[in-house]
Amino acid sequence: MKTQIIEAIKTVILEFQDNPYAFLYEEDIRATLFYEIRKRISGEIEVAGRGNPEQKYRLRGVYCEYGKKIDIACLKMDSQIDPKPHRGQDTFIYNIPVEIGIELKYRKIGDNFTVQESIKDYDKLKGIDVTNCLAIAFVQNDKELPDFLGSVASTHAEWLPYTKNLDGIFVVTKNELRKITN
Repeated sequence: MKTQIIEAIKTVILEFQDNPYAFLYEEDIRATLFYEIRKRISGEIEVAGRGNPEQKYRLRGVYCEYGKKIDIACLKMDSQIDPKPHRGQDTFIYNIPVEIGIELKYRKIGDNFTVQESIKDYDKLKGIDVTNCLAIAFVQNDKELPDFLGSVASTHAEWLPYTKNLDGIFVVTKNELRKITN
């Protein structure tokens, strides 16, 4: 699964770096990344239900806005799930453990938030027990990168060293890929 996620992220980063203005909103980036991941991970998992309303559920491995509002969540396909109903309903299907959680931010023209928002997103993923946590911020205008980063330390990054352990906070601009280091 990790290889497919890395390939999908790399595809979106390269598309963004080719033309940041092809993406007008964060939702455009999320939709593109979601599509690229789902294209690569199309399998389903079957989960036994309690008959409230189904006896079996066929779930996909990748979702948007999953659980506690994770932008993109890749489920642990081999999870042992305790099908406890809530108020008589099989709501447990909305809380399957997440293998890879991805939070996105997009600083487009006119925005003024900083990398602190991505740091909060990363901490949120860690706090809800996501196995591999990624926060990726896309900054449309390279000239805004220093303001976006503020005093937060970062280094120039390449994806290859991070493919074994999908974890961290990254910032993407037209000309740079940076990893937050503090």
